Amino acid sequence: PPPRHPEPDPAAAAAAALAAASSFAAAAGATFGGAAGCATAGGISGLIGLTLPSGAPPAAGRKQRELYVGNLPIGAVTAADLRELFSAPLRTMAGFDETLGPPVLNVDVAADGKFAFVEFRDEALCTLALNTFDKMELLGRSLKVGRPRGYIEPSASGLASLAPAAMASRLAAVSPLLAHPLLVPAPPTPPTACLRLDGLITPDMLNDEEYSDVLSDIREECERSGRVTAVRIPRVGEPDVGAAFVRFASVVEAVCAREALDRRVFDGNKVAARFVPEGSL
Repeated sequence: PPPRHPEPDPAAAAAAALAAASSFAAAAGATFGGAAGCATAGGISGLIGLTLPSGAPPAAGRKQRELYVGNLPIGAVTAADLRELFSAPLRTMAGFDETLGPPVLNVDVAADGKFAFVEFRDEALCTLALNTFDKMELLGRSLKVGRPRGYIEPSASGLASLAPAAMASRLAAVSPLLAHPLLVPAPPTPPTACLRLDGLITPDMLNDEEYSDVLSDIREECERSGRVTAVRIPRVGEPDVGAAFVRFASVVEAVCAREALDRRVFDGNKVAARFVPEGSL
């Protein structure tokens, strides 16, 4: 079974789950305000499974790479929360290259906490985030995501008369994503507050003597990333035997846990962590 750890403090675990994002923002030289608190999200679709072309995208001015994010839950969302919320799904796209830089470069939350500006690494990621997060529910409020003042719409007037090959080339110059033939969304697998963990459980762990210890060990390990509200491990003879299902208090905490656990090795076994519908528990 996974290694045992001292009983964690759920509140401290939740704070630790977002500490990495906060320190990353500080390391980038950004200073943000806002009350502490872990944001929760309704659903994100259309990003998981996208394929990004390789290579650095064309350079773009800041206004071309920035989004306005309004109608925020006042006092409940920090810059670190927004950085994590936008970054985690973008990193799941096939072909995403971390060596080109993080997906989100800067988050600036207004002093009153009602809105923020999020700066992305390039225009392509910015456009994907706009199409994905606009009107997404966050803590019971529908986000208003849009372009900032100063954004310049790419001119389409010069594209209509181009031959298909030339048009593809011109679109690729604006954003490699727009002309990439393999950019086809996979069936939606949006982040949820629930994870399925494979690779942790073997049949010998499911006997009556070890079952409760395994359940406790998995909860403790997951609580390193956030607040855990439920854990289910199917017994022998039940559907999905060999898997473990964990529900977190928020989507952001589940995203943190997936990043910490996916492809991690326990006792020689590689863990596979993926999001599942919340009804799985």
